Amino acid sequence: MQWDNPDRRYEDLIAAGTIPDIMLEDARRNTYRSIRRNKLEWDMTELVQKYNFDTGRLDPAWLRQSAGSSDGKLYSLPFEGSDYLLYYNKDIFNKFGVDYPKPGMTYDEAYELAKKLTRQEGEMTYKGFQQHPAYYLTYNQLAEPALDPEEDKASMVSGKWVRMVDNLRRFYDIPGNQFTTVKDFPQGRIAMAVDVEESMIGWMQNKDLNFDVTSVPVFPEAPEFKYQPYTVGAFITNQSKKKDLAFQVIQYLLSDEVQIERAKLGVSSPLINPAVRQAYGQGCRS
Repeated sequence: MQWDNPDRRYEDLIAAGTIPDIMLEDARRNTYRSIRRNKLEWDMTELVQKYNFDTGRLDPAWLRQSAGSSDGKLYSLPFEGSDYLLYYNKDIFNKFGVDYPKPGMTYDEAYELAKKLTRQEGEMTYKGFQQHPAYYLTYNQLAEPALDPEEDKASMVSGKWVRMVDNLRRFYDIPGNQFTTVKDFPQGRIAMAVDVEESMIGWMQNKDLNFDVTSVPVFPEAPEFKYQPYTVGAFITNQSKKKDLAFQVIQYLLSDEVQIERAKLGVSSPLINPAVRQAYGQGCRS
């Protein structure tokens, strides 16, 4: 069930005494905000060892996302997630005679492209580049924390934070390229947009949309750094009376067999098994 259904919010479940054995939640954002705040957290480390679950099968960045939000314990195992890609409209690039973006493109190079591609043609406004500021900062490519590691306060005043804010702001200072939403990309008026990979599955169904994808722009000082992972973790609640069985369910859901079938539907998997990654999107092709 969805947590935000009527009468099914966390406080409602707790009050009614109907707390699920397993919860799927945003590991980075909601481990504290939803799970720990409602005293639902439970450390799975003992069951990982008991059932010989091989955490080496999991993408280490995804696993660190779970561990990093678990106060040194393991309140969740990564279950599914999203990666960010740069989508580009080939028709717009062709129309204005501009070369397509390439993997490894820096933000400086993307900025120069955005200036060339932000145009007014009659009543048609073309935007050169769109990237959602919230996700750009939350999953930032320079791995800057938003909270002070020593004190209970925000910590967004470092030179890297200023660098990241100034970097994105210049794109929206280009006349005509103010930020609206990356979700307008299928309308054919945005040359480049950074969005989650799930969007590609829906956009592939639009036969009139001539687009391709490449990696997100990078900072010159961090040329191999993409977005930090957005992961949904599988949590066993502290109140569960069937923790062993719940863990076995999670273990099954993280099997190669299940994850390959989910990958075929366009769901990103935490497994590093090449067979799982090769299956991605196979069931979505038209």
